[in-house]
Amino acid sequence: MMQIYPGLDKLFVEEPRPRVSGIYQVVSQPFAQILGNGFLRDSKTGQVIFNAQGLPETQGLKSFGSGVSPYTMGITNTFKYKQFGLTFLVDGKFGGYIYSGTNALATLHGLSKVTLPGRETGVVGKGVTETGTPNTIVVDAQTYYSNLYNFAEPFVYSSDFIKLRSLILDYSIPAKVFGKTPFKAVSIAIVARNPWTIMKRTPIIDPESTYTSNNAQGQEFAGMPATRTLGVNLNLKF
Repeated sequence: MMQIYPGLDKLFVEEPRPRVSGIYQVVSQPFAQILGNGFLRDSKTGQVIFNAQGLPETQGLKSFGSGVSPYTMGITNTFKYKQFGLTFLVDGKFGGYIYSGTNALATLHGLSKVTLPGRETGVVGKGVTETGTPNTIVVDAQTYYSNLYNFAEPFVYSSDFIKLRSLILDYSIPAKVFGKTPFKAVSIAIVARNPWTIMKRTPIIDPESTYTSNNAQGQEFAGMPATRTLGVNLNLKF
């Protein structure tokens, strides 16, 4: 049997903080596994099991996949027409997952749109009781949604994305315009960096957000959004 160390088949690789999810290196599994509290589910139907208070029960640690995307892509090209040029770069990553502490906090404090249903009438969780009958217990919205913060499962998302990483539109000024100057070539360009996220599956957050740059990849916690810039570039050749 493969082991990291005698009696050890998984290794926690973050700083020791109490959280409902964490990044582990697990024997025979891809790098940076996201392990966190999952919902306890009925063995026959797969539905979430709710306790006598109408709140979901936990099964303990569950693996949600790797925080490192195994597939990457990139496409770049340049088009020229007379004095105009257009250069673009599109890239993306696929197959990874991310636990979003930002979405968890937004749900805890009632700031996420997922907390809107049931604010006036209460929430009935979709699932079954411990006896297998449909859950019908009404829970006030604040109690129900704040309790979800104790689980990782609702806040693990696919980190797949496709982005327009850069876009450059340039114009080469004809030589006759500056023929009596010391310049051999003059061009001006509009440059955009990270102008458009074409596709992502993470609500609120940037799928490239991260909590740390070490081996604990696959989590974010109140991460800053990606920087988007727009500028002008003047190129003069003597």
